[in-house]
Amino acid sequence: MVQALRTATGGRLDLVDANELAVAALGDEIYSNVMLIGFAAQRGLLPISVKAIEEAIKLNGVSVENNLQALRLGRLLAVGDDSLDGLVSGHAASGTDAPSVEEIIDDRAKRLAEYQSRSYASSYRGFVDEVRTAERRIGRGDGELVRAVAMYLYKLMAYKDEYEVARMYKDPAFKKRLHEEFEGDFRIAVNLAPQLFNPRDPLTGRARKFEIPFGLVAPVFTVLAALRRVRGTPLDIFGKTKHRRQERQRIEDYQRQIFGLLRQLSDNNYDTAVRIAKPAIRSGAAR
Repeated sequence: MVQALRTATGGRLDLVDANELAVAALGDEIYSNVMLIGFAAQRGLLPISVKAIEEAIKLNGVSVENNLQALRLGRLLAVGDDSLDGLVSGHAASGTDAPSVEEIIDDRAKRLAEYQSRSYASSYRGFVDEVRTAERRIGRGDGELVRAVAMYLYKLMAYKDEYEVARMYKDPAFKKRLHEEFEGDFRIAVNLAPQLFNPRDPLTGRARKFEIPFGLVAPVFTVLAALRRVRGTPLDIFGKTKHRRQERQRIEDYQRQIFGLLRQLSDNNYDTAVRIAKPAIRSGAAR
């Protein structure tokens, strides 16, 4: 993949391990995207100023300080500033921004309960507990392996399907944020690409997107959000598509792989197990 990108860009390619840096410095890979924005802005690849990006982060009002820090880290990374290593080690050592393993598990379990059900969240906790037990067996309680599994198993289990999109739109917090950020009359429209009964783009093979006024689709979202508990059951009509089957299969494949690691886990292969437990896909910046 890297070679293909180098060829396509004529060698003008920057690879950034933003996921690892975001976790090390800020405790969550969610900040990797903002870090890449900072990287690209510092390289002069964006048509807006850094100040404008900072103002947008402040106006958004979500994790403002951490997002600003991620932006700065990306800029430091772009210029190869030697202080970056010290900054990352300082964050990792202090632990002030990095959540504990238990905090990560509690947070992800709460999200999965909202995503589908309490039993779905319980299955997540049960699997992570298996990893924790294996770690403690070799004297590595609450180490990097259980942290990695807690984070990446959640990512697989919380795939964004039709039910989740509907739930997020119907979440009262979404409406509250809209009215906090926008004043006066404004129009909401959604762009959807239903996997069923939808023509495919002849070039990409993907379902076509089309815009629908929110008022028309809101009642449908209400029904879909309520039906999220049928996800993965025989009643899940959306789950019968190839794309959704693949998403569920990835969860099973990951769990099977982790169980294989746990059966032979030891001090000698622990670091390798941690690397395997993390996803192969990394965030990157290309120009």
